[in-house]
Amino acid sequence: MNYLWYDMDEVSDFHPEVEKCLKQAISILGLESELSVRHHPNILGSTTIPDFGILLKRNNQYVFILEVKRTRQSVESERFWIQTKGYVSALSNQWRANSQKYFAITNLEESILFADRDEHVNRCLLKGNPIIHGHFEKENNDNFLKIKKSFTESMVSILKSAYENIEPKFTDNWLLLVDSFYSTYQSILLDLKITDKIKKRDVSLYELLRFLFFYYLKSIYSSQNHQNSSVFRNINYTTDDVKEFVNSVVNSFERVLSIDFEQIFRPYGGIDGIIPDHITRNQLEELKRFIKKLDEYSMPAVSENSSPSIIFNLITEKIYSREELHGEGKVMTDKALACLLSELTILSPDSTVMDPGSGDGSLLDASYEKISSLYQEDNVKVKHNNILSKLHGCEIDSFLNQLATFRLVSKNLNDVNSDTQIDLQAGDVFGIAHPGEYDIVLMNPPFLRSDDPNNPITQSRKEYMLSKIEEVLPISFIREAKQPNLYFYFINWLFHYLKEDGRAGIVLMAKFLNNLDGVFIKEYLKEHIESIITYPKEYFSNFKITTCLVILQKNSPKKDINFLKIIKSSLIEDTQKVKSILEGKEEVNADFSLRRVSKKLLNSSDNWKSYLLDPKGNYEKIKNLKILKNIKGGLFSVVKRGSADNNGGSKTIFLNPNDTLSSFFDSLPAEYVGIGFQNNKLSSGKRRHFVVRENELSFEKAVLFPCNYDKLLEQTLSEEFKIFLEKAENLFSTSKWKRIVNGTFNSTVKADMLIPRAEREKHAVYIINNGSDVVVSTNFFYCSELIQQSVEKEKALKVIEAYLLSSFGQIQFELIANNQEGMLKLEGFMIDQLRSLDPEALQNDEIESIIETLDRFDNQDVDVRGDEGILTPRRDLDLSIASVIIKHEDLGFSTKEELVNFAELFLEELVTDRKP
Repeated sequence: MNYLWYDMDEVSDFHPEVEKCLKQAISILGLESELSVRHHPNILGSTTIPDFGILLKRNNQYVFILEVKRTRQSVESERFWIQTKGYVSALSNQWRANSQKYFAITNLEESILFADRDEHVNRCLLKGNPIIHGHFEKENNDNFLKIKKSFTESMVSILKSAYENIEPKFTDNWLLLVDSFYSTYQSILLDLKITDKIKKRDVSLYELLRFLFFYYLKSIYSSQNHQNSSVFRNINYTTDDVKEFVNSVVNSFERVLSIDFEQIFRPYGGIDGIIPDHITRNQLEELKRFIKKLDEYSMPAVSENSSPSIIFNLITEKIYSREELHGEGKVMTDKALACLLSELTILSPDSTVMDPGSGDGSLLDASYEKISSLYQEDNVKVKHNNILSKLHGCEIDSFLNQLATFRLVSKNLNDVNSDTQIDLQAGDVFGIAHPGEYDIVLMNPPFLRSDDPNNPITQSRKEYMLSKIEEVLPISFIREAKQPNLYFYFINWLFHYLKEDGRAGIVLMAKFLNNLDGVFIKEYLKEHIESIITYPKEYFSNFKITTCLVILQKNSPKKDINFLKIIKSSLIEDTQKVKSILEGKEEVNADFSLRRVSKKLLNSSDNWKSYLLDPKGNYEKIKNLKILKNIKGGLFSVVKRGSADNNGGSKTIFLNPNDTLSSFFDSLPAEYVGIGFQNNKLSSGKRRHFVVRENELSFEKAVLFPCNYDKLLEQTLSEEFKIFLEKAENLFSTSKWKRIVNGTFNSTVKADMLIPRAEREKHAVYIINNGSDVVVSTNFFYCSELIQQSVEKEKALKVIEAYLLSSFGQIQFELIANNQEGMLKLEGFMIDQLRSLDPEALQNDEIESIIETLDRFDNQDVDVRGDEGILTPRRDLDLSIASVIIKHEDLGFSTKEELVNFAELFLEELVTDRKP
């Protein structure tokens, strides 16, 4: 092969070239008789395999692992470092005894080397990283040969160390500096007199990053004898005079500002900043100690590893806990997803890109790389400053803004000069309008629930954001949503940035596809959306959210929306492949599924996730089976929600020992005590069967009122009950007691079937077939007055319940209720859509088979959630339902097992995704 390029196949194009280099390196070392190269070695018990292993021929023990990627961005991705380290651990029993476990990741242009130790992967980096072998040039054979030669030389060095089991040399000087950074940060944090916790953190970090970046740049430029080194003078950290120290710092930073680095070295601003105006004696001593460490160790640290990535990774790992980031709604974009977003949106090297809420700069970093590659494809040499001028961002977290600025400027430090400008603003994105200025918006907005108890969006903040949106945009969809997540405001805001044909790529919570408030987002975006992409949960795996990518255009000419589900993780890296899939025909295979749906046919209130989970539309066929009827009006005349309060006033009529009236319950006459259904989950830990037994009807009891409050006195009541009524009324006001009695009387019904509407973590539907009065709380819907003639009532009820309890039945609960956040809750308009088997449409042997299977399932006394997949205790029940379905209609499934596998796995994805 004459060259490699980023759109080539990783396995068929990159791997053979890497294998040649590995074999050549072994040959150069004279170790052909000792070492062998194994491509895609198997790991016992693992579904994933490393790309290459170097093994000792005599015993097949490992001495080295190499993972191959196609792009530098993937090589520098911490997620892939962790993945590669995982291969090393998975093969732990197959390494040479007492081995130094060396491993690496490469795309031939660049390699990063590691040795395993019981630390985070960032602390397994070896000295001398990254190794740059060159940069790909399309169709340039000589350039490619040079890259391979350089890569082979680096493999000779690392394989020699691995084979000879040499003690690895880690980047410990960086670890020392980062630890010093953190300890100084903790000390200064305690000393700052700022009440706002987040601002206190930001001020401390901002100040310390100025010093860290100063010494990093000073060391980089000095090691290269670069002309910019002249502006990096020594900071006087030996003085005890505060004023002298501050002058030295201010003058040092001011010199650097002559070649830009504006957002990095300007003072934090405001009266709460540390330098120059508010430094204390304690802070002076802490900063002096830190600067002394930087002065001593930054040059050795840079010589160990000059990549800015190590600063980003080590600092953020140390400073931000995952929980803290998630608590503030900040979820940093995985590098692979950032690259995919830029690939699908940036179509021209002249595009201007905006990231409102730019965080640590990952999306703008990917945009830089994409614009650079577009110039490369056109054989145009472009300067660093020219690309930077196309990138724009805004971030309210000044520390992250500092990191993002440094991340972009350090893409090519050699070309930084007085003309370098980076438009990353630290501030409120809603405070700065840029109507119609940008070709591209890339965004990973903050995800924060409106009612988050730890970090709620205040009413004043909501109104402020809405006022800004409504100043510049004709439509604000947010006021219609009940509990708009913080990202709703960012979505509404983004369109004002775009030119008339501008494009956008957004990371969104996948919940918007199917939850209640997501209807408003879908309606707002529908005409602009071109593609919705989901991917394996290993992306953002450390956070409690499921995300997707949304690609849109302001005035999109596309009449359809692509629903792409990526199943094979490596596809995320292959941006060109994803692009070609989206441009191709609909397809369903083991790696991905693509379904294209006309915008005209898309209803914003529908569950759009079904197009991703069920790309062939199989469930649509099941839902429309002729042997199914609606619960309400088709199978039962009455389907209503119970009206006895569960947590309000009339909960007192449930005979709970903790209730207000508990001391009066013992004196109640038996004729005024009946069956109660207050909670699906019983506090006593007891469990009802789905076909409720006689003894289980006493699990919960309730007071039975013979009529409403106004007619009580007209009734012939026992003296004991009159006494109870009098005592109870004394505990409440007359009006409240009247409401309790009337609410309870209205909820005393003859129910054939009860369907829980809340606390639905465990799927359940109950049959009560003894004709007794039941007091039903608002936690249930009840069904009564069965509409059928030819089938015995008990059998008919069991057939209906069997379908509702099956995976087929539960799927509709999940889809109809839109998998809302938290536990699934059913509303009246949802229950009206439920369907079940019509007993009169079935043969007697089918009815008997279903009932027999239901009884066996119920006698197991087990619970089902829906996330069990094909290893579910209701497998036999599902098979009996499937057997009947296949007999009556052809859905395209060859066997009942095939149909059941579809239903159970489809349900598993629905339920797993809605877990809180």
